[in-house]
Amino acid sequence: MTIDITDRAIEWNLAAQKIFGYSREEAIGQKMASLIIPERYREHHLRGMAHFLKTNEGPVLHKQIEIPALRKNDTEFPSELYISPININGRMLFTGTLRDITERKQAEKNLIESEKRFRDVADSAPVMIWMSDVKNRTIYVNKPWTDFTGMDAEMLAGKTWTSIVHPEDADRAIEKFKDSFNQLEPVTMTYRLKKKTGEYRWVLDTGIPRKLSDGIF
Repeated sequence: MTIDITDRAIEWNLAAQKIFGYSREEAIGQKMASLIIPERYREHHLRGMAHFLKTNEGPVLHKQIEIPALRKNDTEFPSELYISPININGRMLFTGTLRDITERKQAEKNLIESEKRFRDVADSAPVMIWMSDVKNRTIYVNKPWTDFTGMDAEMLAGKTWTSIVHPEDADRAIEKFKDSFNQLEPVTMTYRLKKKTGEYRWVLDTGIPRKLSDGIF
């Protein structure tokens, strides 16, 4: 989509027609603010254009931003927008590249809800649950783990879970889990884990390695 300094559309491609529901004939000559921008953002949009024309600066230019957009049927949808100012023979224009990200935002929402369900289940489990990467750096612990050790995932950030394993057991535990990671096979072992009171208690630990797309096990 391309607009001039009066905010009127001068270019409207086929993808824009499909996304917004306006034909090229309907869109050309119309003000972008009233065409696809929700009413609550229109004044901000116009102020931004005026600011750029006055100062040649704009906080949203040359950046990928997420903003609600408006279809012809007045329904809003999440979009990803990139705006570039261009000067053609002394005529200032703005070209916007917009993508409908409804499916991506729904997938993100589903993932958040799935993670919340997992955390709720994990926190109510009668066992300690932790997750680490291949370098043994802790990335998740459940509430029973925190209640036992006095440490949550934030406190363990950058540390290995073996940092609170008894010194006499740590090397053996690391080797066991390293072998498990390499072979992608479950491992069961015992070692002494430090409680928040400072004493060590024997625990039975079962680890199940999983290779994910981002490389974390």
